[in-house]
Amino acid sequence: MPFKNILLQLSTYPHPSPDNVVSASIAIAKMLGGNLTAAVCQVELPDTSNRLVGFVTDVTSVIAAARRDGAAAAAILKRRLTEAGKNGYPSVTIIDRACLPSHTGSQLMGNGRLSDLIIIPTSDDPAYREIAEDLIFGSGRPVLLLPESVAAEITLKVVVVAWDGSRVAARAISDALPFLKFAQTVRLVEITGEKPLEGASSIAALQQQLVSHDVKAVIDAIEVGDLGAGGALTGYCAEKHADLLVMGAFGHTRIRDFVLGGVTKFIVHHTPLPVLMTH
Repeated sequence: MPFKNILLQLSTYPHPSPDNVVSASIAIAKMLGGNLTAAVCQVELPDTSNRLVGFVTDVTSVIAAARRDGAAAAAILKRRLTEAGKNGYPSVTIIDRACLPSHTGSQLMGNGRLSDLIIIPTSDDPAYREIAEDLIFGSGRPVLLLPESVAAEITLKVVVVAWDGSRVAARAISDALPFLKFAQTVRLVEITGEKPLEGASSIAALQQQLVSHDVKAVIDAIEVGDLGAGGALTGYCAEKHADLLVMGAFGHTRIRDFVLGGVTKFIVHHTPLPVLMTH
């Protein structure tokens, strides 16, 4: 499916999304021929002040400062997006959202479900990871994670696809086709030594299936080793100078909490490169 409607989530709190993420998102939308809708999320902190807390800190002043800093950061982000939109392509639409820090993902869920692709900046900050996890598992759409170190002019010379024969891996491959068509090299990789693969013999068939989409791919395998599957996968991406990693996202409910799969959690929390994830 072509990515005609792309949602970009931008934060102003606890720190604003960096300019290179904005530039990379604009470049991706242009490459894919899509229209970009940027949701600029300004922090909305509830006033929880009370007499006891007031002895320790002036909560009202802290909240006011956070809102003021958020508004200033939002103005900078919107100015950058407006400048990009003046070029005419991609088309850039800006929507302002007042978001509670722990509910940003759920507040953007409706926008995400009506998009073809969601782009999310990610970092080591737990607030950013929570947004990513909410939208990956709740939106039903492919999510592109962009680390803060992403190059402003993103390229797709090498794309790595993690394959284990599972349903989510198959879905990720399908969602990633628009990206794979732009790649100079596509590498299909299996991680061995961790768990039985659901379709161990299917990777060659996947390679042939991609040929029907005019995508040529090479097959590789890596041992899980002492770094774990997540570390082995990111290490492989670094060795091959990958520009994008494609993978399915695993997660399940345990009692009342949602628990991420081991590799998914590692990548969401520590990815050094752009990652396209699908659940």
